[in-house]
Amino acid sequence: MALTDIQVKQAKPREKPYALRDGTGLYLEVKAAGKYWRWDYRYQGKRKTVAYGVYPAVSLTQARARHQTAQGLLEGGADPMALKKAKKHADQQSQETSFKVIAQEWYQSQVSGWSADHAQRVMGFFDNHIYPEIGSKPIAAIPPLEVLDVIRKMEAKGLGESCYKALAQIGKVFMYAVVSGRAQTNAAAGLRDFLKPAPPVAHHRHMDEKELGKFMRLIDTYGGLPQTRIATKLVMLCFMRSNELRQATWAEIDWEAGLWRIPSAHRKGSKTLKASGIPHIIPLSRQAVELLRELEQHTGERELMFEGQKRHTPISENTINKALAAIGYGDEQSTHGFRSLASTILNEHGFNPDAIERQLSHIDKNQVRRAYDHSKRLDERATMLQWWADYLYSKAGSNVVPLAPAKTA
Repeated sequence: MALTDIQVKQAKPREKPYALRDGTGLYLEVKAAGKYWRWDYRYQGKRKTVAYGVYPAVSLTQARARHQTAQGLLEGGADPMALKKAKKHADQQSQETSFKVIAQEWYQSQVSGWSADHAQRVMGFFDNHIYPEIGSKPIAAIPPLEVLDVIRKMEAKGLGESCYKALAQIGKVFMYAVVSGRAQTNAAAGLRDFLKPAPPVAHHRHMDEKELGKFMRLIDTYGGLPQTRIATKLVMLCFMRSNELRQATWAEIDWEAGLWRIPSAHRKGSKTLKASGIPHIIPLSRQAVELLRELEQHTGERELMFEGQKRHTPISENTINKALAAIGYGDEQSTHGFRSLASTILNEHGFNPDAIERQLSHIDKNQVRRAYDHSKRLDERATMLQWWADYLYSKAGSNVVPLAPAKTA
């Protein structure tokens, strides 16, 4: 006699387990621990029991459907329980080789050498765009078209350059899967050619060289804090990054050697670079030393060279940009744009491009050449920075007129 929903629901445990049968071999085993759907059958002369789940998570209707499927398998000569175990194993294998699992493995193998900002950007690509589309799929079963679809959806959101970066990260995960034996091919390979053209690089804005004289005179009339005026001129003279200037301490200044040593922890780059202990060295021009001596009168007794309104807190990252806006250059010049301005003019006047790149603290991936540059280009950079300071001040009406350097090979 077939079971009813009410019978199943009202079945209570007894002193010993008992069964309520549905009439087709399916039965509900009632125990103190719960109610379990079962079927006893024989396969190749051996008695076996297959489980269909626990009530009420699996209803009577669902249990009957599963039972009907299992009966059909047995009639076709297959062992329902063996197939169930095989499917469970396959599902487990699928989860263990899903794109997300392998991507997380790859991420953990790489993140120790990344900066916190880079790690956050990479994980943002995966969490926001990649995992929702292909995260749960076995990586070996993902075709190139599905990878391309992920990027197409990013393009539709107007994400521009991020599409190229996301595709690059997907490709790295696939290569990790290939070398670890969990995929045969990199499904992201070659897809870059099918993306929309990358948007032009947005360079940091900077003034025209013809504006330098006017600018240098205006910044000297800035009516805000003298520390802000000094910070702006030091960024121009030394073209360090804004964050390096903001976090600067007086301990970084070597007055005797005429050097500013920015510690590796303050530099832009990977965790490996930040932990390397290799500073970025800035040879100080005469004009830079004069500005630092003036600044010393304001903040010399404090740890930070450029302290904000709160003690032990650096100035805001927008402090210099606000000063630029105050003198009418907010739309023409940014703090970071001073670096581009210096690079452009120094290259045009024949300075060694390698020395310029080194002074910009652009990292050479060749470690041997990087070590060489670190130790051998300091005198060349000192000459270059003094020329640059004289050049800027000459534009403001100084009597010092710098000579352009001889062309270097």
